[in-house]
Amino acid sequence: ARRPVARRLIRMLHRHAKVVAVDRRCPKHLPVDVRCEAVDLRRRALDHLFRRHRFDAIIHAGTLTSLRAGESLHHAYNVVAVNRLLKLAVQKSVKKVIILSSAELYGHRPANTVFLSEDAPLLAGERFAAWRDLVQMDLAGCVTAWREPATEVVVARPVNVVGSGIDSMAMRYLRRPQVPVVMGFDPQVQLIHIEDFCSAIQHLMAPGIRGAVNIAGPPPIRISQALNFLGRQRIPVPRTALTLALKSAWPVRASGFRDEELDLIQYSCIVSDRHLRDTTGFEPSYTLKDTLRGVDEPF
Repeated sequence: ARRPVARRLIRMLHRHAKVVAVDRRCPKHLPVDVRCEAVDLRRRALDHLFRRHRFDAIIHAGTLTSLRAGESLHHAYNVVAVNRLLKLAVQKSVKKVIILSSAELYGHRPANTVFLSEDAPLLAGERFAAWRDLVQMDLAGCVTAWREPATEVVVARPVNVVGSGIDSMAMRYLRRPQVPVVMGFDPQVQLIHIEDFCSAIQHLMAPGIRGAVNIAGPPPIRISQALNFLGRQRIPVPRTALTLALKSAWPVRASGFRDEELDLIQYSCIVSDRHLRDTTGFEPSYTLKDTLRGVDEPF
């Protein structure tokens, strides 16, 4: 409930629904009609939470994405805890569960086709071991979606979310005044403003929607074009030099990026959100320029 996406969803949803915010520590400044429960999803307290409340819908926005966290912590939060959450939701006949995943899990690869659909395999874990638990979490949600017809499980796969409060690899990269790029490569990137993303999640609350759903905003744009619009200085560097620099900098905390993440700025991973638009009627309200301006919104 403390994350920017969760806070915005709470403020959107509490106007017409009874909302219970759940986090290890309750955030400050919640709407007065929103109850907060301090619960660690890894603990038995999760079972007690389901005994105290009867939920019609659950939005899980607490995915652990910090690359500094160890593998065991990632597995505990993103695999074990999410599987327990799904199991309890099915047992308690929750009508809708939305798991926030990522379109990055398709993987940035040179052989990628343009506009990957939800049927495309999740290959990010092959080259980026730190994301394997996220792939497991995503697949667990998809399996539950089709194995348990009484509970509609939606696995939301958004492109890079930008806007106030977002601390992601894409935001940290695009905010730099001088931006290193892989020499000889200029991939496309997809962005969506946080307000559009939260609106898409609201659309997914409608009955009859289940399974994986890609979420995208305005059309994709080349990294060079995005950086030019934002007034950034591009610094082309050979991939080998960037790899060596990040391998040396990451262990001593001199960089917030790992060398495996270079795939994200060397190859494209463009997804199709046709399923979302056809099923829910969702249309982003932010233009490409407005979305790009979201990169520089105050943190």
